[in-house]
Amino acid sequence: ARPAAAAGRAMLPLPEQHDAEQKQPLSLPRGPLLLLGVLASMGLIAEGAIYDWSVLFMKQERASSASTAALAYAAFSAAMAAGRFGGDWVRARLAPRRLLRASGVLAAAGMALVLAVPSPGIGLVGFALVGLGLSNVVPMLFSAASQVPGISPAHGIAAVSGVGYLGMMAGPPLIGLIAEHSSLTAGLVVVVAFAVFMALSAKRALRS
Repeated sequence: ARPAAAAGRAMLPLPEQHDAEQKQPLSLPRGPLLLLGVLASMGLIAEGAIYDWSVLFMKQERASSASTAALAYAAFSAAMAAGRFGGDWVRARLAPRRLLRASGVLAAAGMALVLAVPSPGIGLVGFALVGLGLSNVVPMLFSAASQVPGISPAHGIAAVSGVGYLGMMAGPPLIGLIAEHSSLTAGLVVVVAFAVFMALSAKRALRS
């Protein structure tokens, strides 16, 4: 029995090998992971703002009918889905930095169009552009988090997603607070600001 037990133990992975990747302590992200987490948070806040507030914006600020207002949500969601389905094709042709920069510019331009032009039809186009712009931001940032030197992929993704999803929970109340003290238009300016920050941070956040 003892030789059999010894043979069984010999077949087990060494503790150091088995646990090497798991022993990285979970802590607040720093350095590259912190910036990636902040950008992921901004992307998820922007997504949440459109999902939660686009219909009300069209009704309240553009005096749209209920059916037209609902199209804002639909236009954003459809563009977001199309962008994610085609994400692999786009990422194969654009370097991550260029894609993040282009995504931020497109989302900022779309949201600016929504806020600046008092036309429901133009607003729907703008919401679609925002969806297309944001569609690849979070997946791209999670991918970058898995490739940070010296950090295991699991730890990198966990750190960035943790910061990101905190932003997703905080985003809608933040927009609502601004809207309560000013206007919903002012609240959605946050989306423009975050998208511009993403574009400007692309070179620093991503290695290529």
